[in-house]
Amino acid sequence: MQIKYADQVFDVKPGKNNRLKGEINGELYEIELKSVAENEYILHYKGRKYKVLKPFQIPESGSARIIINGKDVEFDITSDQELVMKQMGLGGGASSKVSELKAPMPGLVTRILVVEGQAVTKGTPLLALEAMKMENVIKASAEGTVSAILVKQGDAVEKNQILIRF
Repeated sequence: MQIKYADQVFDVKPGKNNRLKGEINGELYEIELKSVAENEYILHYKGRKYKVLKPFQIPESGSARIIINGKDVEFDITSDQELVMKQMGLGGGASSKVSELKAPMPGLVTRILVVEGQAVTKGTPLLALEAMKMENVIKASAEGTVSAILVKQGDAVEKNQILIRF
């Protein structure tokens, strides 16, 4: 898989025993990721430890967000399958079409940032969800048009509840 953060691109391959192997700017690396609690990990890299919180399910492809040592980090993931399709000139197929946005975790809707009928692109802020005492802005993972908003400000939502349809 490929991970893009800011202007950097990381090629990542799963290794054995919770290790990830890859290449950053031509330099080979190995990272160890140990689970210490639900959605909480310790990342070991070059002799340093980093606390990683994963408040949302990480998709195989698309936008993702984690917290490293208290810093919010957003990045894009491209699966190996998508990389092969792009190399074959088949990128952007129907498999990347998203029809609904589901709550990544239980929480409280604090703001709705789009309206029905609005066209959105990948990365467009859709709504804000308060969870784990933090406000998380949920962004579109692909382009589309909002066809229905199924929640309103102040609604409590459960994990995987459909919030918006495209």
